[in-house]
Amino acid sequence: MKNNKYSLENILKIRHDKEDKKLNEMSLLLNQYLEDIETEKKMIVDIEKTIYKMNSEKISNIRNQKSYYLYLEKLRFELDEQKRAVKQAERDYEEKKKEYIKAQMDRKVIEKHKERYVETINLEIKKNEELMLDELAIVSFNRRKCQ
Repeated sequence: MKNNKYSLENILKIRHDKEDKKLNEMSLLLNQYLEDIETEKKMIVDIEKTIYKMNSEKISNIRNQKSYYLYLEKLRFELDEQKRAVKQAERDYEEKKKEYIKAQMDRKVIEKHKERYVETINLEIKKNEELMLDELAIVSFNRRKCQ
């Protein structure tokens, strides 16, 4: 009864550390995903501004029209690339989220095992205390009876 150290304490610590690592990785990927979304929104605004500017100005020169058109095509291409980056960031985030949830479940399994172990130890201690109290009561009763 003296040595009631939980034997899986090191494993529990490792699982806590692994869960923390996965949480940090997940939060970094979430930040990247949110940044990519913001960049995409800014790109959409740039395209809209360029279209508005193109339509508001009277462009008489074909060379200016062509450069606006080429610039718009460049912005649209970059927007498509950014959309792909957003989708990839979302997939990476979701994958890391699943890994984090799995690490969390692994930790909880060990914690539940530890709770049961502690309950068992406490029941044993209580049972031993009751036996000791019963023995003391019997000894006390026998002394009074003999006197």
